[in-house]
Amino acid sequence: RRFLSFFILFGLFSIFHMPQNLVAEELRISGITEPYQDVIMGLTIYGQISETFFTEGDTVKEGEVILELDKQLEELEVSRRNLIWENKAEIKSAAAHVAMLAPQFLATKQLYEGTGSVSKEELEKQELEYALAQAKLEQLKSSEERKYIEYMIAQAQLNKRLLRAPFTGILAKVFLNVGESCEPDEPLVQMVDIRK
Repeated sequence: RRFLSFFILFGLFSIFHMPQNLVAEELRISGITEPYQDVIMGLTIYGQISETFFTEGDTVKEGEVILELDKQLEELEVSRRNLIWENKAEIKSAAAHVAMLAPQFLATKQLYEGTGSVSKEELEKQELEYALAQAKLEQLKSSEERKYIEYMIAQAQLNKRLLRAPFTGILAKVFLNVGESCEPDEPLVQMVDIRK
């Protein structure tokens, strides 16, 4: 047992007192590395580059806008669609009209059924007016949904004029400068991810 204990202690002592050059050897490997991701990006629409936000060699985070095309018309269209969608005056008026006609129709119906002091023609006229007001309100509600969708379409058209980074990486190459025009799917920038 003493011999075994001595042998273990001697082994531990020799490991901890080895020369440093034997413990940590530098490893060198020659070859070619490639980035984990390497993409060339463009936009699907025609336009003129109005602004670039990064230069070659910059690190770009995922989702950041690298460059944008001229977008004045698209911004105006988004503003116009937003105003149309946010204008609730017509639907508020129709809802108020329905709310006003509902008690009138119910009162006329009760009078017709209870006392007969109102003619059937008057009741039918009130019922028709109330039904038309409800139909108009439903039509306006449907129109509101359409206006919202048109606003979202305009917003999507605006976003098509922005080139965003699909991942965090380095901007390796910018193919066109501010003021130059680009064709659909023409290469605009190259991004690489060299973290791996």
